[in-house]
Amino acid sequence: MGLLCITWVTIAFGNSMQPISILAWAAPFVLLLSYDFTRRSFKSSILAHIIIIVVQALGTVFAMAGMLSYPSVTAASLGATFCLGLALATATTLGALLPATRLWRLAADLLPPAPAAAPRGLAPACRASALPLLGRALLVVPLWAYPVMHGGVTTLVGLVLGHDHDQGVAVSDSAPVLQLASLFGLWGLNLLVDAVAAAAFLVAAASERTPLERLQATDGRASTFGGGADSDDDGSVDGPLAAMGLGLMSATSDIGYLYEGARRRAAATAVVMASSGLEGSPHSWARLARPLRRHVAALAAAVVLLLAVGGGLVHSDSFYQRPVTAAVAREQRLAASCVVGQSARVGSADYVWLWAKTAERVAAGDNFVLWAEEAVDVVDDAEEAALLAAGRDLLAAHGGGAEGGGGTYLGLCYQKFGGNLPRGRSTNHFVLLSPNGSVVWDYLKAFPVPVVEAHVIAGPARMPIADSPYGRLSGAICFDLDRPLYTRQAGAARVDLLLQPSWTWGAVGPRHFAANTLRAVENGLTILRCSSAGVSGVLGPRGQVRHYLLTGQRDVLTFELPIQPRVRTLYVLAGWLLEWANLAAAVAMWAALLVPRSYAAQWVRPRGQAGGDRVLAGGMSEDGGDAEEAGGLLGANGGVARGVRGSSPGATLAGLASTGAGASGAGRAGSGVNGAAGPSRGASMWGKLRSVIGTEEAPRTDTEPLLAGGSDGGAAAADVNEGRS
Repeated sequence: MGLLCITWVTIAFGNSMQPISILAWAAPFVLLLSYDFTRRSFKSSILAHIIIIVVQALGTVFAMAGMLSYPSVTAASLGATFCLGLALATATTLGALLPATRLWRLAADLLPPAPAAAPRGLAPACRASALPLLGRALLVVPLWAYPVMHGGVTTLVGLVLGHDHDQGVAVSDSAPVLQLASLFGLWGLNLLVDAVAAAAFLVAAASERTPLERLQATDGRASTFGGGADSDDDGSVDGPLAAMGLGLMSATSDIGYLYEGARRRAAATAVVMASSGLEGSPHSWARLARPLRRHVAALAAAVVLLLAVGGGLVHSDSFYQRPVTAAVAREQRLAASCVVGQSARVGSADYVWLWAKTAERVAAGDNFVLWAEEAVDVVDDAEEAALLAAGRDLLAAHGGGAEGGGGTYLGLCYQKFGGNLPRGRSTNHFVLLSPNGSVVWDYLKAFPVPVVEAHVIAGPARMPIADSPYGRLSGAICFDLDRPLYTRQAGAARVDLLLQPSWTWGAVGPRHFAANTLRAVENGLTILRCSSAGVSGVLGPRGQVRHYLLTGQRDVLTFELPIQPRVRTLYVLAGWLLEWANLAAAVAMWAALLVPRSYAAQWVRPRGQAGGDRVLAGGMSEDGGDAEEAGGLLGANGGVARGVRGSSPGATLAGLASTGAGASGAGRAGSGVNGAAGPSRGASMWGKLRSVIGTEEAPRTDTEPLLAGGSDGGAAAADVNEGRS
């Protein structure tokens, strides 16, 4: 319950709408912990998933309570926000958390690492290099499954809802992190946060004290199972350990590889696990943390390097003794103004005021005069034509005399009803007029806000591009800039200045301005934003906030518009492709969950290992000779069978006895999957055990008893070479 409460807090304040940066970094890590513990705390998996989804949805409601309402929060808007939160939480849980957990278990089942206490001369067959390509990919699944699949979910959700709610927007409040968007965009920031969380979660899970360790600490024997009050001289287990230990040891069937490194104990635990017929622990994958530690360390080094690169990019214009005067000389310093109105009707007092203030700024010689989004409502073609004619007349009277010789560009923004439009529907226009009064573009909003602008008819998903004396221009309306791949059109066209009229409300305005900062960095251009009920200002190509002006519903803002030379970014060149490569990787991971485990075992087993999805308890000789089998297989009702040595390269533990105590089974060679003889239940359990990677050590003659288990019929020990289990 404590983790669920913390999850709610981190989602509510780690969200891009109500951001506390440290909580934005912590949110996915806490979510992973909470999801894992919730699944273990409830017997019903369905109930556990419902709980984690609802907690996420409640956090989203708190963060976005006012996003789907205007001008005030209502019960209906809260209900709509809760539905939005449920949709996002369901996508995250079923599209990332659940499949990532299943892939972790798959990796633990199919790819046991080399024993921790193995000698330095470990054979190549024990290393990752001995695995086929798919096996090596599966080895790093615990680290990258959640980041990749959550990134895929974010990409798909963004096609509908945009990306202003992404966690990368929240962490971009840090200037060095923000600069990384010029390399791989907002998707890269999302992946970075998720990868750090996955690494932290992996370390936390690996450091958790396991039931096996608690059992050994209680019994006073941290190094071996045998001996003491609960064991016989031959190494078999009786008494409380035999009665109580099976359930605990089932949770750590081969975690011994990670925690203790005693290979004989790991093999013994595997045999007990097989005989008990119990499922493994949700943390059985945690033993993979040992071979993954290099990947975790490499990720940590990469994060430090990326933040260092981002810190250098922040001051790239003046970095390493570059004089500021050189950067100033490359800038254009223009005059710009923002005239803010909101849904003024033609002929109303607000409409007259809007035109009067616009005429003042044009007459003052501003290079750009921009209206806020939907400053005027027109109801038919005649009113639209009259509005455009008024703009042309104004520019004819004053627009050609602006300082710098370029004249005034006038941006008129209005919402049109009627005409040839269906009843109740509208179009959202941004018309840019040149100094001579001609129409540079008539742009229609391409991505209306879901729910809030359901009545708006979307225009073509194509950004306008036009050359001017002040550089290459482009434009988009408000929510259009919430789609990085769409805005990349401006970066690819080498736009210098992007004009953005907007209309926001509540807490949306400041956060939407922050999200627009990412578009400036990704594409290396300057953004002039004019917003009602939000934030207006100027953003530089490195995300520098040149002007940040809180704006009401009726206002006039004037500011200097510094246009820096366009910055060429890696994101525009090739970084945007990484998001689609990530989506392809996520699809491959989702598809991998549909592959039968028997086939997966064949694809990922070490090279040269035969026997399919079976347990090799012996080892391979230096010349690739026979593998030795460990005896001591438990019978169906607890009896111990004595195994014999196989004589073929892939010999496996087989021959589970179906009768009482003392039954004996013979090891059989084979190459099929789950081909061990015996009852179907025993065979299925063997199919769930881990394929142990063989070693190539010099043959040894000394033997050591290996605990196989205990029963009322007595126990027998099998001779195996130490270090080969």
